[in-house]
Amino acid sequence: MVFVKSFLVISTLLSVVLAKSLMRNHPGSSLFIVGGSNGNIADFPWQLSLQMRGSGQHICGGSILSSNWAITAAHCLEFFTPEMIRVLAGSTSVRNIGGKFYEIDKFILHPEYNKDLFSNNDVAVFRIQGEFDGVNMKPIEMAEEEPEADSTVTISGWGNLAWQGSMPEILQYVHVPVVDRSVCNHSYNGGINENMFCAGKAGHDACQGDSGGAVVQNGKLAGLVSFGYQCALEDFPGVNTNIVAPSIRNFVLNAMKD
Repeated sequence: MVFVKSFLVISTLLSVVLAKSLMRNHPGSSLFIVGGSNGNIADFPWQLSLQMRGSGQHICGGSILSSNWAITAAHCLEFFTPEMIRVLAGSTSVRNIGGKFYEIDKFILHPEYNKDLFSNNDVAVFRIQGEFDGVNMKPIEMAEEEPEADSTVTISGWGNLAWQGSMPEILQYVHVPVVDRSVCNHSYNGGINENMFCAGKAGHDACQGDSGGAVVQNGKLAGLVSFGYQCALEDFPGVNTNIVAPSIRNFVLNAMKD
C-alpha cells in the first residue's frame, strides 16, 4: 500500500494538509498492525496475503468468502491486472510456510468506488483459479449488524509494525475499539459516511500493508481495512469499509453471482 492505510485523501478535503505520503492506503504502502501480537493462521483461516508476482512483495490483505471467491479493498487492486498478483492462503508466515498460492481468475471493483472521496465504496471481490482447498483455509461470514461504538473488533494482517516501520513475517492481530462516527468525522472533516466505520486507539491500529484485510467482530466480517492518517494516532482512528452498508453488501453478493 502507499503511505495511507488504503485511501488517497485529497488535502483540500481536510482542514489540515494531509499529503498522500502521510496517508496509508496504496498498494505497495500497505498498512501493518501496530500494537498487536503474533497470530496463527489457524485462528484466522480466512486471512489472505495479496502479493506481487515475481517479487513476492506483500501489498494487501484479503479474506476468503467462499470456495473460490475472496474480498479485499478496491484500492488494493485498482492499479493491477489479475496476472500481476497472486494470493497466499493458509500460512501464518507471509513467506509461505504450509500454505498455498493461488492465481486470480478475475476481480471486480465496486462500480462507485471513489478514491478521491475518502475511498468511498472501497471494496472489491476476486475469484481464484481452482478452490481454496488447503489446511487452515475457511470462509468468513459477513456480519449483519454494524459494530457499535465502544465495542471491540479484531484486525489481522502483515502490515507495518509502526508508521513507515518494518513489516513482520508472522501474521499479527490487534483488538481495537470502534469509534463513534460523529467523533471520527470530527477528525476527518466530515468525510466518514455510512459506508465506513472507524476503529483504533493511540498505539493500536492497522497500518500500511493491512489494507483490505478483515475487521472482525463475533467471528464475522464487519469491515475491511481502508485508510487512515498515518497509523495509531490518538485523534485519527483507522477507517474501515462497512460490510453491513447496503451499497457494500449488495455489491459483494451480486458480484459473486458472476
